[in-house]
Amino acid sequence: MKPLEEELKSALVRQEAPAGFRGRLMGRIAAEPDRPWPRLRRLISLIGYPRLRWAAAATLALLTIAGVWAVRRQEDRRKVEFASSQVMFALRFAGSKLNLAMAHAEAIERKQASSESAMKSK
Repeated sequence: MKPLEEELKSALVRQEAPAGFRGRLMGRIAAEPDRPWPRLRRLISLIGYPRLRWAAAATLALLTIAGVWAVRRQEDRRKVEFASSQVMFALRFAGSKLNLAMAHAEAIERKQASSESAMKSK
């Protein structure tokens, strides 16, 4: 083995805790009062400043307005896309019906032309 691996292996060997360690640790835990996390405490202390409160309220209001605006914009976009798809369907449907009507009219026209030519030949 390499020297570094040997050092790591010897440093990471499992060792038993010293006598009385558990008792001392449990005593310290019991002696400490329950307190909120340090970050939460820091956040709560920042709210004590009036300017910061106003800034937080303004930020919250702006974020709420921006969120409502974004949701409405997205809903409008969905409505436009749905209306556009309906128009495209109607145009395709009308086009197919128009093609059928034109084909039917052409068939009638050919029948009339053939019957006229047959009458002229007699």
